[in-house]
Amino acid sequence: MPDGTDAQFGWNGVGTLQLQSVQVAGVDARDANNATVTLLARSADKWFRLAVPVYAKNSALVISGRPALLPPPTKAALPQEGVKDRDTALEGELKPFLGTFFGAYAHGDQAALSRFSDGTAIGGLADAVQFVQVNDVVAPKGPAGERTVTATVTWQVPGSGAAGNGGELAQSYQLAMVKKGTTWYVRDIRGSTEPSTS
Repeated sequence: MPDGTDAQFGWNGVGTLQLQSVQVAGVDARDANNATVTLLARSADKWFRLAVPVYAKNSALVISGRPALLPPPTKAALPQEGVKDRDTALEGELKPFLGTFFGAYAHGDQAALSRFSDGTAIGGLADAVQFVQVNDVVAPKGPAGERTVTATVTWQVPGSGAAGNGGELAQSYQLAMVKKGTTWYVRDIRGSTEPSTS
């Protein structure tokens, strides 16, 4: 949505640039209406940032000027600390439970998901992927009735191959778990911030 003064955003119209990936890397609000949205983009296997000036008012948005190409951010070093005191007994107990949970999560069936929840609403993936397996569960030692665990799950993504099967994608989730009686329930699910171990 250019502002109308430069529909090409400074491009002279020669050649092409094809993006392989683009994602929002940050928003820097300058005042109530003006901001710079920084995108992280990949083209021809090279990363760069694109700072895009925007003007917003009354739920409307316009690109207010020419974007600026910036170098990609530097790569951060992950801390080498892992979970020191793991509750391996709980990990073994939760793995089959989470296998059944993530199967329901893949379908997004609210009736099935409500059986795994402690009363909080949990959305699902509405068959966007198929559940393959729970690869790993990491549970730190902690209180008997509450625990935050990390589960790595493999999904099969839709594909267009001869068999109609796509590739597999491993994803990590952080789950807030609560125990009522002898049963564990999922209170919350979100993406994990824990570094991948494999």
